[in-house]
Amino acid sequence: MTHSTDHLQFITGCTCAGTGCGGHAAVFTPAAISPPAAQPGRSGSPQAGRAPWLCARRSAARDVTTTKRLRFEIFRRDNHACRYCGATAPDAALTIDHVLPVALGGNDEPANLVTACRDCNAGKSASSPDADLVADVSADALRWGQAMKRAAELLMAEYRDRVDLHQRFADHWNEWKSGTRIKPTTVPLEGNWERSIDTFLAAGLPMEVLHECTDLAMNAQHIKPENTFRYMCGIAWRKVGEIREIASAIIETDQVE
Repeated sequence: MTHSTDHLQFITGCTCAGTGCGGHAAVFTPAAISPPAAQPGRSGSPQAGRAPWLCARRSAARDVTTTKRLRFEIFRRDNHACRYCGATAPDAALTIDHVLPVALGGNDEPANLVTACRDCNAGKSASSPDADLVADVSADALRWGQAMKRAAELLMAEYRDRVDLHQRFADHWNEWKSGTRIKPTTVPLEGNWERSIDTFLAAGLPMEVLHECTDLAMNAQHIKPENTFRYMCGIAWRKVGEIREIASAIIETDQVE
């Protein structure tokens, strides 16, 4: 029986070529995947036909899923360029390399991983790396970690501001009621109304102007309650047009001066 190379070889963990890190790749040969003797299962029955390489392959697939995310972060941190020679894609095939090889106690932390082209990676041996390179990579990893943390904080701050603006609009909207004095009801908001509010705010409408648009729509007696929000959006778009006309006039005035 023959075995295709797709079934005989796969990469787990680090994508470094060669033997520099000691165990970069797990290579399975036909002899290594020959069917073993049946082993008893939990119930005591033999588990015939379950080759160990199948289990290993499933495990490798899980490792690759995690590794892809890490590789993407390392590539982006290093600007998709080899840290040894500066080669970039697509001119060079890029991989992830351990600065301090696993054989010498290196780990899979971002501070110990760099982008390396395949040629540099293949020519690297399991020797101690240059101290300057280790310090450089560690500093880059620290800066990248701090930048990611700051970016996440800014994103959360933007999210909180947006939620606060949504609440302000909803509070003003819900001050208006429809129905009778005996049984007043809240005028309904359409689904995804928050997205519409975000669009108007991004177009330059202040929240106070949106409140004015709400008041105009609520006072339109010929509009049914279920159509009020859509009518308010029409008023808001007219306000956006007015702002754009004013902005165009300002630009023309500045050009004349």
